Amino acid sequence: MMSWMYFVLPYIQDGSEDLTFHYWALFDGHAGSGAAVMASRLLHHHIALHLQEVMGILCTPNLLPPTCLDEEPVNHLLSATSHRALSRAASLRGAAGAPGSPSTPPTRFFTEKKVSQESLVIGAIENAFKDMDMQIEKEKASFNISGGCTALMVACLQGKLYVGNAGDSRAIIIRAGEVYPMSAEFTPESERQRLQFLV
Repeated sequence: MMSWMYFVLPYIQDGSEDLTFHYWALFDGHAGSGAAVMASRLLHHHIALHLQEVMGILCTPNLLPPTCLDEEPVNHLLSATSHRALSRAASLRGAAGAPGSPSTPPTRFFTEKKVSQESLVIGAIENAFKDMDMQIEKEKASFNISGGCTALMVACLQGKLYVGNAGDSRAIIIRAGEVYPMSAEFTPESERQRLQFLV
């Protein structure tokens, strides 16, 4: 199932400005077409909604990128997993600074990270995929939606291509006989390897 859409997202602030993007998508149903049909009709709406949330930044090129405060780990020698485990253990014990503890949380140090416009668009697309997945799961029983689907989408926005996929689909570009991978498929094997690498 193939989709192509052309969107103009209106943005009005100190004058009128629009954000135009092109959207192409391919959906392949597994064990039924219900999820693929639903995703083909709604994924672009989820993307548009999340892009609306960052329109002010995307349509103002002179604006400094937003700053994200990221908590620095307490001990740089601990891995992220160990740090989460220690934080969880501290919260279970009711340690100082843990949720629900009576004492004031200790002072923390934060690092600043500049968030690029590209990162905002990528975040909007990722959130749209998550929303679509949750909507399919929620409405599966109500509307007798069968199976699942893979999804592959490409959006052209502000002169850049953004590619997103879920499942065992991937995008490539062929230029002058050379193949350039744009995304990688998610299979049980690749996800197992990715999760093992995280642990």
